[in-house]
Amino acid sequence: MSGNLNILAVDTATRGMAVSVFRDGEAVVTRVSADMRDQAKSLLPSVMDALKEAELGFADLNALAAATGPGSFTGIRVGLAAMQGIALASGLPLAGFDNFSLYALRVAADTETDKLVLLESHRKECFCQLFDQNGEKKDDPFQEDAAGIMTRFAEKEDLLLTGNAVPVLRELAAAGYQAPDIPEDFAAENSSVLLGRMLADAAAKDMKDLVRHYPAKPFYIRPPDVTFPKENAP
Repeated sequence: MSGNLNILAVDTATRGMAVSVFRDGEAVVTRVSADMRDQAKSLLPSVMDALKEAELGFADLNALAAATGPGSFTGIRVGLAAMQGIALASGLPLAGFDNFSLYALRVAADTETDKLVLLESHRKECFCQLFDQNGEKKDDPFQEDAAGIMTRFAEKEDLLLTGNAVPVLRELAAAGYQAPDIPEDFAAENSSVLLGRMLADAAAKDMKDLVRHYPAKPFYIRPPDVTFPKENAP
């Protein structure tokens, strides 16, 4: 059963939106938008349109997947809140997967080099995390710009770059680093397809404890860009 799941997968962690519907284990509908405005208003209509196009309803689904970040603070919250609402109303299991792991999935598991995933932060420094040759995380995530990455990882031939931090990826590729799959822009990747595949793989191993093993909780590296007013001293 787990190999032929009907899945709804949503990624709003970047400043865009990707929605995919899987039918019998295959992605049949994917909708991608680079527009970050009114994510809260546009997400559910996009979900409903995608389900309609796939000729599925919530009752036909087996599981839900949501991207947990890191990325846009607002985007992460919008996506998780919407999917948690759908899970509550439908009784479907909801699993969360971080965006580093999504992009690490794009790289062949049998590569003989470590993989560095670079995610767009909309600042000079991108979000980074290192994976080993088998796709396992090697270290805690960090933030760094292209120059800092070159300092940390001076051996270019021992590293394969992937992700959606397009400007940094292009700068590193120009400097001789291996970055074979740079997207056209940070929102152009069908990350929700990767998300659905991760859910299918996880469900094949343990569908019963899917939610416990992959909780849909936000993954932040830095605090939100919000400054709260200080209370006046008495």
